[in-house]
Amino acid sequence: MDACVQDDIYIVEADIANFYQYIDHGMLRVELQLRTSKVDLIDVLIEFLSGIEGRRFGLPQMLEPSDWLSEVYIEMVERTLAREGWAVWRYNDDFKIVCCGYSQTLDAIESLSAAANSVGLTLAESKLMTSKLDTYIDNNLAGELELLLEDIDFDDIELTASSYGDDPDIMDFGYLTELDDVEALEFLESDESSDHLKTASIEKIQMLGRAIDSHRCNEDELLLDHVVDLMKYLPTLTPKLSEYLISIAEADLGPTDAVASTVNEVVAQVHLSEWQAVWMAYVARKLDLLEHNASLLEWVRGQRLRADRRLLAAECTLALCEVGELKFSEVSRALLIQPVALAPWYLLSLGYLAAKGNHDHAKRARAIRNSSPLNRMLIRLP
Repeated sequence: MDACVQDDIYIVEADIANFYQYIDHGMLRVELQLRTSKVDLIDVLIEFLSGIEGRRFGLPQMLEPSDWLSEVYIEMVERTLAREGWAVWRYNDDFKIVCCGYSQTLDAIESLSAAANSVGLTLAESKLMTSKLDTYIDNNLAGELELLLEDIDFDDIELTASSYGDDPDIMDFGYLTELDDVEALEFLESDESSDHLKTASIEKIQMLGRAIDSHRCNEDELLLDHVVDLMKYLPTLTPKLSEYLISIAEADLGPTDAVASTVNEVVAQVHLSEWQAVWMAYVARKLDLLEHNASLLEWVRGQRLRADRRLLAAECTLALCEVGELKFSEVSRALLIQPVALAPWYLLSLGYLAAKGNHDHAKRARAIRNSSPLNRMLIRLP
């Protein structure tokens, strides 16, 4: 690579197809055991994942622990490429490989494909791109750098030494996040067609995530009008958007009806993945939206009946039991047949039903409660 002139440098860009869905639990187990030697804990983790997914592969999406586990898994692919001598870097499953000459790009793609196949993954052919270095810089960096330089007045720059480090309270909600807030609103309002969201770069998505966190902490409802489009085109932001909705409603500043309306629009207009639907059911439960919202109640009932989605069914069961919309026998049966990993949802659900004042329910819940320490912890009776 040192002898390669700039005109001959190419960048290969590639993504893994349906990455989270095809992470093999057996291979993940071996990698975790090699790294930590905590065999018993890893066995429990893998059993939990298999119970949640209902199969021996796949990770729950849009959850931080899944991101950590996916990093462990995808590093196996990166290590293989590094051992073969490729100049590679990545963001999660988004790989970049530097090549000298176009012919070498073909070898790089073959090596990446083989490394991915060795751990049960495949490349997303529709996202496979090869470009010269100058083109890559123009497409990914040049515009951002020009905008940054335009906004900087070098006469205003002061050099300061500090020990701030990576303190999240300082970094997330200081003046840098105020700049993110402004940039986020300008970006969201720049194109009514939402095309800019469909093609948002990783950097833009990260900026939007920081801005959502900032608006949540400031209890600012300015982003409510954009939640539906963000859910639709940038599903990775769903956890942050869900916590934002909860924060705005719980702030008791008067926008609770607006939040309920937004949740209704999301479930009606967005083709939600299983994990997005779990988050929406969670929001509905946390904000007590089901008791006086017939359309949302019907949506949650429908999601619960999707038998192939175990965690979603468990979260919907909990939401419905809080408002007394399920029979005790249905939930107690689910407790017996669903994976042990989901028992907490059904135990809490039984506790909610028993607390509704039905003597028979309370008696049956007490019998279940007394059968194990976990049950006693989760089923709370009057």
